[in-house]
Amino acid sequence: MDRVGNLSPTDPPALRPFTKINLVEGWSFKQVDDYESGTGWLPVNKVPSMVHQDLIDNQKLCDSFIGLNEIKAEWLSVPSGDLRCNSRIILAFDGLDTLAHVRLDGETVLKSNNMFRSYRADVTDIVKKKSEDHKFYLDVELDCAFLKAREIELAHPEHRWITFNGEPARMALRKAQYHWGWDWGPRLMPSGIWKPVRLEIYSARIVDVRVDVDISPDYETAFVRASAEIESETIDFEVKFFVRRDGKTIAFSAGNVENGTYFATTLDIVQPALWMPAGYG
Repeated sequence: MDRVGNLSPTDPPALRPFTKINLVEGWSFKQVDDYESGTGWLPVNKVPSMVHQDLIDNQKLCDSFIGLNEIKAEWLSVPSGDLRCNSRIILAFDGLDTLAHVRLDGETVLKSNNMFRSYRADVTDIVKKKSEDHKFYLDVELDCAFLKAREIELAHPEHRWITFNGEPARMALRKAQYHWGWDWGPRLMPSGIWKPVRLEIYSARIVDVRVDVDISPDYETAFVRASAEIESETIDFEVKFFVRRDGKTIAFSAGNVENGTYFATTLDIVQPALWMPAGYG
């Protein structure tokens, strides 16, 4: 646990620095149909990856872009797969393709149905109730997008599933449409952890920052409305906003966020350096 800091639940509420652990190595995969046997796991070189590439790396599949090898890979459109990682309190996935059921030590932490968004699961309680030398098992079960899309299509006959190219059911899922095949590429139906996955440990983090600017009618003053969304472990802390120009601070504002999640302020800038986008002036 040294890499992630002391996670003892009896610790006083001290502010911990943001720690990020990329879960790149230590993964293996197999077909869900054979999950209970405990055998047949194949290594994954690194994550992000996709099941087609993992099978090629293990010499179980030929390159699908050579010759007619696409046909040999069609069976991958139907079975489900499963990934796991031996890893030692936010579990962050930047991209899961597509229907994924994520468990940590057998407990469900998230389910995904959208390839194009990121997911964050708070696993603090799961981690804290284990001993410091506990080895965690992270499982990512991937369901068959092809069959699920057809299931959704059949369940909604009132909807007109109209498409000019390929499988109409592809419109039922938030998954890259070319995975169902296109005139310029094969139908491979990949699945997997297609973007980085990591553990994040922190006491507080900035979730989002927004800045809006208004200009006085005489153009002599700019009003900068700045806000920050904060995620914290109920720790009181100070938020500071700076506006700098040419290395010098020209506006400053600060305030306390006490057990809250939001801070907003307005900074006045006298004689702002105005500019216009190209073609506007």
